[in-house]
Amino acid sequence: MNIFETIQRAQPHRIEPFHSQFLADALEESRKGDCSLFEAVWNLAAPEGWEVPLRPKLSAEKKLEDGRRIDVCIESHDPPKRVLGIEVKTTDDSAEHGQLEQYLDDLKRKYPDYDVRVSYLTPFNEQQLGDGTELIHAVRVFEKFREVCPDARHFTWGDVAKISWDDNELWKQHQVYVLESMLPQEKHRMNSERNRDLAHFFGEKQPQLFWKALAAKDIYAGNNGVVIELERFKEDLQAFANYFTGVLEHLLKSDMVSRDAQKDDKFSAELRAPFLNSQYAEVHKALIGLSGRFPYVWIEGEGRYGVRVAHKEYSSGVSLVTSLGYDRLVVGQRR
Repeated sequence: MNIFETIQRAQPHRIEPFHSQFLADALEESRKGDCSLFEAVWNLAAPEGWEVPLRPKLSAEKKLEDGRRIDVCIESHDPPKRVLGIEVKTTDDSAEHGQLEQYLDDLKRKYPDYDVRVSYLTPFNEQQLGDGTELIHAVRVFEKFREVCPDARHFTWGDVAKISWDDNELWKQHQVYVLESMLPQEKHRMNSERNRDLAHFFGEKQPQLFWKALAAKDIYAGNNGVVIELERFKEDLQAFANYFTGVLEHLLKSDMVSRDAQKDDKFSAELRAPFLNSQYAEVHKALIGLSGRFPYVWIEGEGRYGVRVAHKEYSSGVSLVTSLGYDRLVVGQRR
C-alpha cells in the first residue's frame, strides 16, 4: 500500500497541496537531522554558486502580499543573506503566467536587504520530454520568467524523486508514487486532454490510440500539438518511418474520414526532391508514400508539405502531419 495513492483516490482534484506540504515537511525534517535531502533539493533549486545555508529557516505556504502564498520559502540569515522561494506544481495545467514574477516581487519587498530568487518545481521541464517541450505550458511560463530572473532554476518531480534519503520510509513511498504514478499519469493526461483538436476532426477513440502509440516513443502532446525532431531517431530512421506511418493509420480509421474520395497530390516532383534527398529521406518517403497507399490521402505544399486526408465535414480535407524543414514534423497543431 502506498499512502500517496490513497490520498489521490480520496482527493483526486486537490492533490497538489498534499505534495507541496509533504515536500516542505520532508525538507524541514532533513534540515534537523540527515541533511542529504535538504542539500540535494537546495542544489536543484538554488542558482549556481549559492552554497547550502548553515542555519536555514524553512516555511511552508509563506504569506506574501494580498493573500498570496509561496509553497516553500527558505531563508538564510547568515551572510550573504539570501531567500529562496520554491513554487510547486503537480500538473502542467496549474502553471500560471505571471505568478513567478509576482512572487519574486513580493519576496523582494518582504526581504529588501536579501538576495532573492524563485525556482519552479513542476512535472516536466525542457530537459524531460524532448520533442515539443516548447509547447508545454510550464516551460513557456518559466522561459518568460527567466527574462527577469536569468539564473532561476526549473527542476522536476523526477529530479526530486531520484534523491536518496534512505532513513525515511515515507520518502521511499513518495519516490515510488512520483515515478510510477504522478509522472506517467501526467504524461497521459497531457496527451488525452490537453490537445482536443484531433478529437474534433477524428472523434475521441482514434486520437486516443494515436497519442498512446506516440507516447510509446516518448512523444507527447503539448498545448499546440507536438514537434517531432527526426534527429532523435537517426540511428534507425526506417524503423521510425514505418512506426510513425503506422501510427497515423489510427487516424485514417476514423469514421469521419471520407474513404470514398479520390485525391491527387499537389506537391510536384521538383518540390519533393530536396526532402527525398535529405538525410531524413526514409521518413519523408514513407509519409509521401501514404498518398499512394490510400486514395483519400494526398500531399500538398510548396516550401514545406502536408499530408492531408479527405473529411466528411471539411471539403478541403484535414491535416495529418506537416513538415517543418527536412528535420522536423508537426502533428496536432491548432488551426
